Amino acid sequence: MNAKASLQPISPMLADNKKTLSGIYTKCNDVIFRDLRIGNGTDAFVLFIDGLVNVEVLDQHIIRALQRETVSMGDLNAREKLESTLSISNLLTVDAVEDACWHVGNGCILLFIDGLSVCFAMGLAKWEKRAIEEPTAEAVVRGPREGFTETLSVNRAMLRRKIKTPALKMVPYRLGRQTDTEVNLTYIEGTASESLVLEANQRISGIDIDGILESGYVEGLIEDSPFSPFPQMQVTERPDVVSAALLEGRIAILVDGTPFVLIAPTTLFSMLQSPEDYYQRFYVGSLIRWLRYLFFVITLVLPSLYVAILTYHQEMVPTSLLLSIAKSREDIPFPALVEALLMEVSFEALREAGVRLPKQVGAAVSIVGALVIGQAATSAGLVSAPMVMVVAITGIASFMMPQYSAGIAIRMLRFPIMILSGVLGLLGLMLGIIFIVVHLCSLRSFGVPYLQPLAPMKGFEMKDVLMRPPIWMQRRRPSLTGNAPNPVRQVQGLKPKPPQDRTGGTSQGSEPQGSSPQGNAPQGNAPQGSAPQGNAPQGEGPQQGLAPQGNAPQGNAPQQGFAPQGNAPQGEGPQQGLAPQGNASQGNAPQGNAPQQGFAPQGNAPQGEGPQQGLAPQGNASQGNAPQQGNAAQGQAPQGGGPQQGLAPQGNAPQQGNAPQGGESQGNASQGTETT
Repeated sequence: MNAKASLQPISPMLADNKKTLSGIYTKCNDVIFRDLRIGNGTDAFVLFIDGLVNVEVLDQHIIRALQRETVSMGDLNAREKLESTLSISNLLTVDAVEDACWHVGNGCILLFIDGLSVCFAMGLAKWEKRAIEEPTAEAVVRGPREGFTETLSVNRAMLRRKIKTPALKMVPYRLGRQTDTEVNLTYIEGTASESLVLEANQRISGIDIDGILESGYVEGLIEDSPFSPFPQMQVTERPDVVSAALLEGRIAILVDGTPFVLIAPTTLFSMLQSPEDYYQRFYVGSLIRWLRYLFFVITLVLPSLYVAILTYHQEMVPTSLLLSIAKSREDIPFPALVEALLMEVSFEALREAGVRLPKQVGAAVSIVGALVIGQAATSAGLVSAPMVMVVAITGIASFMMPQYSAGIAIRMLRFPIMILSGVLGLLGLMLGIIFIVVHLCSLRSFGVPYLQPLAPMKGFEMKDVLMRPPIWMQRRRPSLTGNAPNPVRQVQGLKPKPPQDRTGGTSQGSEPQGSSPQGNAPQGNAPQGSAPQGNAPQGEGPQQGLAPQGNAPQGNAPQQGFAPQGNAPQGEGPQQGLAPQGNASQGNAPQGNAPQQGFAPQGNAPQGEGPQQGLAPQGNASQGNAPQQGNAAQGQAPQGGGPQQGLAPQGNAPQQGNAPQGGESQGNASQGTETT
């Protein structure tokens, strides 16, 4: 807080207080004194400014309630009684005349009661204010469409909506001896450096001026280098930009009466970044950022480079292009330097006129004026067509600067560099650029180098300068002061991954649960992963992953995964991989066909054999029980024993021959053929 003179206390005598305030607000016809009597006969009066308070609430809920209330002289519980009587949430106790006047100017209603050495400030402010709109100077294609207003309470609420943590601190100041403007220093405790907060507090507290009407007053009084053309504090109307800066450990300064918020510290690269860079995909954001860097250089040096080459270094231009430029300049009476200065000054005048004129005619005047004046100047022989193109490209490039204050600095520096180029050629251009780079290296913003992280070099922060990294790569906050209390903003491992990478992948040949076979299985179907618990006289359904492609009326292969737990009188024996070793005829298969995965039988399997790949059956398999991979059947086999792992049964079996996977058997299947 800035230093104040000794405050005058409020008198317990009601007449003295009224006399003091009447003397302060003499010749102020908008200041209202309303006398009233509280219910027990105690005298009181209210003081407010017409147009700043809600008069309807004052009449219905304040004066009427006070006339029924009893407050004794010197009552220590007067505030508690008023709080229980008045339906007001914002009720403050004020004990100094100067503070009372400040509350009145902010739209509060003051209540003075005879016998009390304090007054009560009731927050019932109500005045006309601008609605929340999108900032016209910081428009984005994707992003929030809201901007700050001239009301400080609304601006604070917009920040609270985005950053809901109680660590968001707002330190109040009252600046200006006449305006008494409220200023808030905003930061996130535990994220912003304590040294940065103390430095900002010291600079703001040292302001002693008669009035603060806009945040530019505060900026000019607390910046590091007031004579530098480059802004050392970022200015924005967007709550999302301020919130992002606070989350990076910066501070923000809010001033009542203006929508422009100051952000410190800032760097040159922050001036070249747009909030939309982080809302688009990082490929798009990086590309637009590179274009912005390119046009930043074009804005600064293109007219100077043109003047230097045409004046002193014509040999650098290709012959055909040089002849074309010389032909267009043969009737021009001015040298290239004068021609460039004339066009640049005219362009800046047209741009400024377009800004100051009403919106309905401002854009039209800028476009039509540029076209008409450029065409007329070319036709009159005052400027050449190439110079008009150079100035137009430079003007378009200057509009790509996201920060208006930074764009003005570049436009202003273009003129001295142009003069140096016209006098010394490319040597003057290089001298101008070197002077600017040296100045930028020496510039500071609240002690932070202006070219950070390029000078001094900080590798982990350069990725946010050369490109716009993905959100999951922005793990650390920028080190603004070197002693950030909380440098890590997010945990590791946030890179998105496909589902199979998270779960370890899925096995080959698996099929989603619930898929239906591609063939007909009229007499039995086994769902994926489940085993039938009863009798399956004529077989069960399709195996996992591959569906049968034909009819299987009497024998289907059980699926890959679980074996049936019942009897299969005419069972089947599909196996995975190898076929049993035995005799194989190339005739019909009347009772069961056992296609396998990978190798198909080429003959008959009269009563079913089922060697499996995996474990051996744990008992006898009745009439050819075919356990599958991994599980053993728990039944009986009176006509054929269950083969073990790697062993072939001692009966007839299809031969071990190769067949294309998923193909059909090479014989006639009279009762059902099933391929996998």
